[in-house]
Amino acid sequence: MLCGNVGTGKSLLLEILSEITRHFPELEQQRFRVFSCDAVTENYRKFTKLKDQTEEEIIAQHTTKSFYQKKQGLGRSEKPIIKGFDGLGEELLTGPVNNFGTVINVMQLVILGRYRLLLKNGMKTHITTNLADFDDLRENYSTMLADRCKQMFNKIAILGESKRK
Repeated sequence: MLCGNVGTGKSLLLEILSEITRHFPELEQQRFRVFSCDAVTENYRKFTKLKDQTEEEIIAQHTTKSFYQKKQGLGRSEKPIIKGFDGLGEELLTGPVNNFGTVINVMQLVILGRYRLLLKNGMKTHITTNLADFDDLRENYSTMLADRCKQMFNKIAILGESKRK
């Protein structure tokens, strides 16, 4: 979990790490793609409204369906796909996702789902956030999420002011 002020390079660092894993064969086991938390939440909002996919299917794309497919035959392998999520907390700025009157916190569902799969299958997750610490996670999400994040992530603080000009 890369956390720190806006503009300190967290997203760029995550993208660079993702790219490095693509260019070195010895890092093949650590390859990952980066997904925007805003985009994941907006995707949920859009597809549930259109009824193209159920809520469970959308969350499953980043959790239970996040395993490499077997080269031979049907089904999945037990090798989980590593994913990076950029901007945890930013998706909250667009307002809650309502699904037939129920408020859904999409990224909380994704992270908790990946936590269960971390315990079961070793599924790794990388995250960037402007939230300062686990207490901020507790305030913005839940005590349960903050507590599990302590186990899921090594917290790396990126200190300093914005580098954007």
